[in-house]
Parts: sequence; C-alpha cells; structure tokens
Amino acid sequence: MDISLTQDIRFIEFCDLRAEYIIYFICTAKEDLALKMFKKLLNLGIDEHRIKFFKDENYHGKMSFLIEKFFLQRKEVLQEWLNEERMMPRLHQTLHNLLKEYRVGKQKTGEDDLKKYKRVCSNFRDLNIFSKLYETTLVKTRLNKINYPGFNIGISYHKTQDRNFYFIKPIDFDRIANRSVDEKLMVCFGNSALRVEYLPVEQSITGYMEKYLKGQKYIILNCGVTGYTIYEQLMLYNALIYPLKPDVVVSFFLGTDFRSGVINCEHLVKTHKMLYGSWWYEGDYKKISGSELPLRCQMYANANAKNNEITDEDIYKAVSTRLNQFREIVCGGGAFMSFIQPLLPCKLKWTKEEQEMRNKERELLGKVASYQNILIDRFDCVVEGFKQYIGDIPYIFDLNEVIRYSEDSLFTNHWIHCNALGNEICAKKVIEILKQKEMIV
Repeated sequence: MDISLTQDIRFIEFCDLRAEYIIYFICTAKEDLALKMFKKLLNLGIDEHRIKFFKDENYHGKMSFLIEKFFLQRKEVLQEWLNEERMMPRLHQTLHNLLKEYRVGKQKTGEDDLKKYKRVCSNFRDLNIFSKLYETTLVKTRLNKINYPGFNIGISYHKTQDRNFYFIKPIDFDRIANRSVDEKLMVCFGNSALRVEYLPVEQSITGYMEKYLKGQKYIILNCGVTGYTIYEQLMLYNALIYPLKPDVVVSFFLGTDFRSGVINCEHLVKTHKMLYGSWWYEGDYKKISGSELPLRCQMYANANAKNNEITDEDIYKAVSTRLNQFREIVCGGGAFMSFIQPLLPCKLKWTKEEQEMRNKERELLGKVASYQNILIDRFDCVVEGFKQYIGDIPYIFDLNEVIRYSEDSLFTNHWIHCNALGNEICAKKVIEILKQKEMIV
C-alpha cells in the first residue's frame, strides 16, 4: 500500500517529495500547520483528492488487535479512503468505535492475555516475537527498525519478502544449517551499497557474484543493512550467521564507518573502538529517556556537527580493531576477506550523470546533514589515510582501485551507491581476489 504520512514540520521548510504515492495523509492536530502542509503538497503537483487529514491522537499500538474486526475488507480500504472527504469523517468514526470497544473491553474480563497471544501467533506463524511486535503495532511509521538482542535491523518498505530480518532475500536458516558437505556458504556483510534497496537483487554485488559462480555449489547470502558499520556487521554475524558455520565471510566497509564515526561519542570511539549509527542508538534512547540533550546526528543543517574530539586516526583504529576481531572470530572455522567499498570521491573522472547526482545530493545534505558534504569532499584522502595506517594487510582490498580510472557512470543516487555496471565490475574483482586467496575454487 503506497501511503505517505506528512507529519514533520521540516517538510514545510525545505523537503521535496522523493517518491510518488497513491494517497497522502497529513497527520497533525494543528490546523494552521495542516493547511501549510496541504498547500505545499498542492504546489508540488499533488491532486487535492489524494490528500487527506488525520488529526486524532487517541490511538496507540495496544489497540492493534482490533484492526481486523473494524477493517474487514482491508484490500479495499485504500480505495475507500480515496473516496472519503478530505477530513475523512467515516474513518474517524470507525476509529472512534474501535476506541470505544477497546475501552469497554479493558473494563471487562474479556479474553485473557494467553489466549490473545496464541491468537496473534497463529496469524504470524513464521515470524519471531520481535517481528510479531512490529506487525501488531498500530502506527508503524514511528518505527524504522526492529531491535533484536545485540543488533538491530532496518525496516524496508520495498523489499519485504523477509519480514523477520528484512534481508533483500529471505534466508532459510534451517536448510542452510543442514546443507550438504559439498555446498559452500559465503556470507556478505555491508551497508546500503551492498543491500541495493534501489536496484533489483540481480544487480547487486552478490547477484553478480552468483552469476559468476553459476554451476558451482555456493550459497551466497546478502546481509547488507542500511547504515551498518563494521562493528554492527560483527554483531549481526555473531547473532545470526555464526551458528551457520560459513565457509567464507566477506565484509564491505568504510563509507558508513566514517560517516557515522565523525558524529559518534568520542568516549565510545576512542576508548572502546565502537562505531555505530547515532541516529538509531542515540536518537532512540533520547526518545525513551525523555532527555532534551541536543544530539549531533539531529543538528541537521549545522556544518559544525562533526565531533572534533574524534580524529581520522581514532576512526582508523576503531575500524581496524573491529576488522581484526571479525577475522579472528570467522577464521576459527572459515575464511575472511574485507573490501573497502567503492566510493564516488575516489573516482578520478566523473560523468555528467554522476556530477548532476552529486550536485543534487550536496544540496539535499546541506539541509539535512551538512557536515557530510565536508567529509565527502575529502573522502579520497580518508581512504588513502586508512590504507597508510593499516599497511599491507592481506585480508583487506580497496575496490576503489578497480573503479578509479573508469570513464563510465558507475554511481547512482548516492555517493556510496554503485549502479548495475559498478556492482558488476566490483563483483568480478571480488571473485577474482577470493580465488587468488584460494578461499573459493
């Protein structure tokens, strides 16, 4: 269901629509704010009949078990909403009735908790408890990830076959754990550039790796998660992949490690060698704690949001420490290889398409993460500095050496996102390196 919820005041000031939706909800109880959002959508060319207002704030996740009863024809509900008046009186009346029944039910003995739990579980048999919690949440727009013990997973609204961990392709963990001895398991970790939310799965690096190894008995898993650092890759490996005893583990890293590291807490980076997504961990805990402490990750247009207590060398140390830890854990039973991910700033000659993409990105980041433009402009030096810091380490290869002199368009929509051609070039080199290291045949 293609729905956009407009509930962020920043939308009025500078945001453009990055995707087109069937219906647009303006969610605020402030009439003057709602009117400004309405006018902004009209100015962006949205048909006024597709813009609806939702202003009641009395509903919460504990009422979600009543959704099936009050919205019986869920496949038709979108068309019903489109046919509603702008203020949606029928929807609000339905939700009013839902709220009334919920309050009456709380006063009665009703269905006990165990029966309710079993009923919900029967509807989501293939989902684990954390995914069940997400699926039974009434307002999913408040959540952008699922927190598991020791790691978290970003929610995808495009690639949703796997509703437990939202990997780009579902993983049959039981089947893989019991694979035949002649089947080799290769697991790849990385950020959004490996995940490729923006391309078909076949055009990801792992998609092309499967193509080049076709006919051989390799299972290749793509465990790319948007925003992941090497430290977060390691936590994901420990939680889900270690029990599968992979034969080869591949990590793509550095872009997000630096982008996150420069706004992380200096104590956690310098002393504990932890690089993490501040917007997830710090931002979420700020909500839970109710603190009013300003966070660097929320200083959107402030070019000085970078933490000057953290140097490039501090991040180099943190990355190399966690890479070595990753390798030591994997090499107890498998092979480990890591690749510095391809990055637009490391490409010497940009095409017109790449230049236009970067200019558009520069303008957007100037409004929502200004410090990143400063970092991106010097990222070629960052990569070279990291390579000098680590020296000649046999389990690290820089994929920027493959794309550096290319005159083709290799990047799309983001400075760390390769297009299909860029991914194919990198996949070919990854397979070549793994064969040279005798990790695969």
